[in-house]
Amino acid sequence: MHQALRLSFLDALPHTDKRMALAAAGGSEKDLYAIQRLVTDIHFNDDREKSRLFLPVFYANLDRAKIPIGDGLDDRSIFTAGPVHLAMISLQQICTMALFIPLPSDIFSDLWPRLWKWVEFFDAYRFTDDEIDETGPGITFVNFVSRFLPDKIARGILTSTPGVRRMVARSWILLLQTSNPVVGYGFNALATILHSPAVVASRADAEEFIEGAGGGVEDLASLIVGYVDRIAQENFGLDGEIFNFIRNVEISLGFTGPQASNGMMLGPLSTALCAAGIATSLTLMIDSLMRKNASAYATHIPPLIVKAVHFLLMLFVTSGPPLIPDALRAGLLYIVVSCSRVNQCTRDLTTLVEEVLSSSVVSYATLSVLEDSLATVQEISKSPKFLSSPVFKHWKTFIELFDERLAFLREFNEGEQKRRKVCDNVRCGKIGDRSLFKRCSSCKSCYYCSPKCQKIDWLAGEHRNFCQSYPSFRLSELQPIPVRERTFMRALLSHEYRKIAIDMYTKQVVFMAQNPSTPFFTLFQFDRGRVQIEVQPLTISRLRVLWPDRDDRRLGGLHNDLLRAARSAHRVDVHVLARTEGLKEQFFLVPLRLQTSFGYETLAQISKQPGVHNMQFEHLAQMIRRELGVDDDKYLGIH
Repeated sequence: MHQALRLSFLDALPHTDKRMALAAAGGSEKDLYAIQRLVTDIHFNDDREKSRLFLPVFYANLDRAKIPIGDGLDDRSIFTAGPVHLAMISLQQICTMALFIPLPSDIFSDLWPRLWKWVEFFDAYRFTDDEIDETGPGITFVNFVSRFLPDKIARGILTSTPGVRRMVARSWILLLQTSNPVVGYGFNALATILHSPAVVASRADAEEFIEGAGGGVEDLASLIVGYVDRIAQENFGLDGEIFNFIRNVEISLGFTGPQASNGMMLGPLSTALCAAGIATSLTLMIDSLMRKNASAYATHIPPLIVKAVHFLLMLFVTSGPPLIPDALRAGLLYIVVSCSRVNQCTRDLTTLVEEVLSSSVVSYATLSVLEDSLATVQEISKSPKFLSSPVFKHWKTFIELFDERLAFLREFNEGEQKRRKVCDNVRCGKIGDRSLFKRCSSCKSCYYCSPKCQKIDWLAGEHRNFCQSYPSFRLSELQPIPVRERTFMRALLSHEYRKIAIDMYTKQVVFMAQNPSTPFFTLFQFDRGRVQIEVQPLTISRLRVLWPDRDDRRLGGLHNDLLRAARSAHRVDVHVLARTEGLKEQFFLVPLRLQTSFGYETLAQISKQPGVHNMQFEHLAQMIRRELGVDDDKYLGIH
């Protein structure tokens, strides 16, 4: 036993204090109360070292043999008098003592076993929340652990103790629940614990944390979100310890990091964090800290901010548009502008503006909140610091794109969207109000103006060969996308199609000239802001690139249908809309229906003219415009 824990250590006390201390060590409640008052007074004067002399008294009252077992554990009176009550006081005093004076590091191996067994007992058999902070998990416990964690020997003992991580998680829960004004000290201690790689170094370690949090990874995610929500209030964890903890948990659960071919990916904890609202919480936290500490951060930015911005970017890149609207409401644009002067954030903010925000303006939900969000940064975005930052040129491009999309959004909202359909029997092609058509009850994607047309398409149009496969490719109600979003995406596609129709026709002519008799489709890419169009060969191999998770049977059904559209002399034109959903690029088939094939036939004739291969793009576009008629909409179809 360490000498500082032996009763002989009391010999250094004055005679009166020694007699009282020996009586308290022997179980005298009156004398222990007196020692408690004496030690408390010492903590608040300049002679704090003297309180260490009473350590053997408290250690003696933590004798594990005094832990009750069997009958009587439900009797609340054991917590107000007797050995259990004395152990409660002693446990509290030792943990508090560790906060005020440095205890010898080599004392831990003797002190911890007794202390831990009582902590476990009080956690299991406490009666009221009032007892939590002092005897079980809570502020005192995490403070005690954090004091000894930096010591190598103590850290080894702590991290090898079964259940200690569960107790830290239990303490975490209580820290979030308490209104104790000193809770900030507890969060500082918790941050120290979470920062240590040794705390979560294996799958068993991570699972013990999860068990203490409530049993599921979503419970641990909820604790992390609560922790982030408290950072701005308590001003703790400014080194970004929480992100080290998240990474250690992910790795311990088997998520070893992204593969080169996939870019960034989310592990199980980060996925649960997204569901728990971490993106909004991080945004609010950064926004609050940047606003409150603008002058202080002008000379030194805490690592927390840099790590939080990077983690936010990872969430947006991997999880996509669903996180963006709430983050915008929480102050995402203010973060972009206010953090733009931080060199460590430049690369992440550039990616955020150039890729994440620019690609998100294909979303109705995002556009609907962007205007109000921009209004909140109208003044700060004109500041000289932002205008001279590396991020500004990307911001300017984004704002120009947003202005265009906002104009269309207003047009979309103000105008009644006509729900028009075209008969999916390509031999018919009737266009009219949706109410005039009946939908296939099986695939719920194809519409017909009459039972006769539906029968013709089933027997001669090959609909029966792809009826079950087709819906997964179309922008239809079977996609997990809200109806308002689908309607807006389709309307935006039509809007862009009409703006760039001549460019599209020109690219189609070039393709036909270079690939005679090869069917094709037109890809509209919305994944990087302004739409880009590509004309691509309609082949199984190319379709497999767009839809790699579809089996050959489904791709075959789609391919047959697309070839059928091509055989309609392009009264059905194959358009594919591309957008990003996190890391994954999504592709949706949005057929264009035309009432006449004259436009396609004209393009085909132009493609056969001598010298088309060598014509400049602008000259070819002018020729197509002349042949089709300037600003003539009769060759334009509907999606």
